[in-house]
Amino acid sequence: MYEDRADLLQAVIKGPQGTPYADGLFFFDVQLPAEYPDVPPRVYYHAHGDRVNPNLYENGKVCLSLLGTWAGSSVESWDPKKSNILQVSAAHTAPPARPLRAAAASQVGKGGCSGLNGAGARRCWCRSRG
Repeated sequence: MYEDRADLLQAVIKGPQGTPYADGLFFFDVQLPAEYPDVPPRVYYHAHGDRVNPNLYENGKVCLSLLGTWAGSSVESWDPKKSNILQVSAAHTAPPARPLRAAAASQVGKGGCSGLNGAGARRCWCRSRG
């Protein structure tokens, strides 16, 4: 679809069997900034108006410490020497064991990513898309 833009990708993740997400198809747009891999990719979730996971917002936000859009410990943050695009995918193929008690769930209705991880919300590509 983006033959002339190697920095733009699309991803589809199928929900894993044995989870509430089984057989669901989850669509994402991924943009690799010019500074990648020194900075994390930017990810937009096609929610179709549904909130199915505490980390995936109706407006396309993806709150994930690996992306810098969610406050997490330093071991969960993007490390240009160790992190890669496959880790972002893996983070979404393993849904939280207790999604209603996941850290991100506590922010539902409280502004979501805004104010988290310093300037994370201002850098959140998802926010500028929606």
